[in-house]
Amino acid sequence: MELFAPDLGQRKSFFAALQSSVELDLRDNRGKSHKMGLVLLGIIIALLRGKDGKMSSIHRSMEKKQSALCASLGIENEAVISRSHLPVFMKSVNIEVLGGLVFRYFGVQLELTAKRWIAIDGKELRGSILAGHTRGEAIVQAITHDKREVYSQNYYNGSKDSERPAVEALLADKVLAAQKITMDALHFTPNILTTISEQQGIYIVGLKGNQSELLTDMIQLAKSPSIDYQLHTEEKGHGRKETRSYKAIDITKEYVDKRWAKAKLTTLIQVKRTRLETKRGKYSEEISYYLSNQKATTEDSRNEIFRAIRTHWSVETNNNIRDVSLKEDALKSIEKAVALTTAVIRTLITNSLKIIEPTNIIAQFDDFNEDFNELITFLRKAKIL
Repeated sequence: MELFAPDLGQRKSFFAALQSSVELDLRDNRGKSHKMGLVLLGIIIALLRGKDGKMSSIHRSMEKKQSALCASLGIENEAVISRSHLPVFMKSVNIEVLGGLVFRYFGVQLELTAKRWIAIDGKELRGSILAGHTRGEAIVQAITHDKREVYSQNYYNGSKDSERPAVEALLADKVLAAQKITMDALHFTPNILTTISEQQGIYIVGLKGNQSELLTDMIQLAKSPSIDYQLHTEEKGHGRKETRSYKAIDITKEYVDKRWAKAKLTTLIQVKRTRLETKRGKYSEEISYYLSNQKATTEDSRNEIFRAIRTHWSVETNNNIRDVSLKEDALKSIEKAVALTTAVIRTLITNSLKIIEPTNIIAQFDDFNEDFNELITFLRKAKIL
């Protein structure tokens, strides 16, 4: 799937694309009593009004704003879909086509030469977990470190599937694989690291017990008195004092199993984090290990690695927006289509909001809820309408 951020001024609106896409609607002609584009637009508006978290809240928003929406579109008022039919309707949405449209209109431009740091991580849609199960539907996203925009995403069921194949499918996009990628230890596998390396991409991946032999060797190596580079940082605030100590070690001359040869393991990074809660006097310490194919031969390259490890957790900021502002985990449904359709729409919202960069997303949703004209103005500015 081609993913890019086009010049929106030279193409029709996202809503018009929804309306004209015959591949988006999986219903046969007998079931088309409601227009696909109009229903999806109603859901988008409901989420932008802060009505995520409960299907009943989403539907009430659609009921209350249907006539105003039709008026702003210059069309005759159409009956809103019923609450009971809404989840059934969402089964008829072609998720792949909807996702393709979202990223075509609200995607991120990546280049092969000017590589950007991208965090890849998964997130459980907790509202989709069925009774008696511990896992449910999940998404895995590729998110830019700097602007926290979603470049692409994939889906899997945590009770049946692993996150790894979903990540491998994302990295089949050669433009993505050629970027600078940060991932957690789950994805420390020869196949994933080799895919990135062969596309001349850069990776930094956590190293934990799932690669126990390699981890043991790297821990011993990090204890060596001869360390290539160290950096110490300290932060104070919010009643605590935090320190981070970084070590970068060239491992190109160290022996590693031949299955890692194509991954081109180059640099070991050790990060020691300490935290002191000043009021309670509580002290904690954590040591983490990472491996990268990036050389750390200059001060700039080393500092770039250390910053990338720190900012990898920008993906958690994006997840927080989805969980807190959009109440993603609170939306409970036994229908897979409900979880995935709304997950795609939330990505549309988080990416499109970058156009206005609100300082407080919840406050912005409140403004949209109180002033429908302001919301319509945003939808037009974002080329949703």
